[in-house]
Amino acid sequence: MKNHLLPLCVTLFLILAGGMTAGCDKLDDKYKSEKTITLTIASVKPAAADDDYDWLQGLPVYIYKEESPDWRLWYSHDPIRGFDEIYEEGYEYVVKVRRLTLADPPQDAGAYVYELKKVVSKTQKDSEGCLLYTSDAADDL
Repeated sequence: MKNHLLPLCVTLFLILAGGMTAGCDKLDDKYKSEKTITLTIASVKPAAADDDYDWLQGLPVYIYKEESPDWRLWYSHDPIRGFDEIYEEGYEYVVKVRRLTLADPPQDAGAYVYELKKVVSKTQKDSEGCLLYTSDAADDL
């Protein structure tokens, strides 16, 4: 009798364990989709003190590029979750980021939430070509 119960117990255990983990990859209801993107974050932050960029004060801001040789300005009321705590000026980062699309975004905010998944590299260097957004750009004029 005991030998007949073992396969049944193992089968039940596997069914229950599979059911408990099946929902782990499911998105929270407040998100409708997700995508992993790779970003390069510049080794300097934008010059928020300059007159052209004074509206950036207090926002989590980065100079970044994504699948392009051109640097762009990232400004958002929401930072890349988990990145601001580790960012050090003077280092250029390549990071994998989880971009979650909000199912019902607020009218006064963005449609995405960004979360750091992985730091691919952290290199001490001066990021090339991103002077447009730094205080050094004014010195070059």
